[in-house]
Amino acid sequence: MLRIIMAENSSIQLRIRAYCAGYPGSAHDNQVWRNTKQHRDPESNFLENEFVMCDMAYKPSWFCVPAFKCVVGDGLHLHPHKTLFNTLLAKPWVVYEHTMEL
Repeated sequence: MLRIIMAENSSIQLRIRAYCAGYPGSAHDNQVWRNTKQHRDPESNFLENEFVMCDMAYKPSWFCVPAFKCVVGDGLHLHPHKTLFNTLLAKPWVVYEHTMEL
């Protein structure tokens, strides 16, 4: 089984801008993402206010914004600002996930 990961850098237009195919299904999404040209050369692929939405498994950076996750030491509670961010991220993330299922 091959895994295809898409890098979406225009959430307003909902267009697939890049993809990377050819990895086995057992490859972790973050491993595949690190090998894309968007990740290797972000300055050439993202403007200052552009970024990729990603799930919590991805390493955050200025161009890769994952949802916040609860940390055991924090009592499994997120700060209200982080909870709001995750809530606002949820709707476009569902659209993205449905796009990837096509």
